[in-house]
Amino acid sequence: MKAAKLLVSGKVQGVFFRVSTKSKALEYNIRGWCRNTDTGQVEIFAQGYYGNLNEFFKWCNEGPEFARVDKVDVEFVDLEKFESFEIRN
Repeated sequence: MKAAKLLVSGKVQGVFFRVSTKSKALEYNIRGWCRNTDTGQVEIFAQGYYGNLNEFFKWCNEGPEFARVDKVDVEFVDLEKFESFEIRN
């Protein structure tokens, strides 16, 4: 198991990015959370098995249909305890 924090930049708010992120996270068996930042980005904490995380990262670089992802910063961090994936405010 690995864990990472992602910061997604571009047109990522107001385009269902968080809802789509939760859907993809559940599809790839990723646990953690996502939220909008005050600076117009989406912050994600994701943990799961390496292969699943890799596929999830690929999706985060594309995002949902109406998003435009310019950049995704990834920082590997310590694991935390999560039962599922949630959208935070």
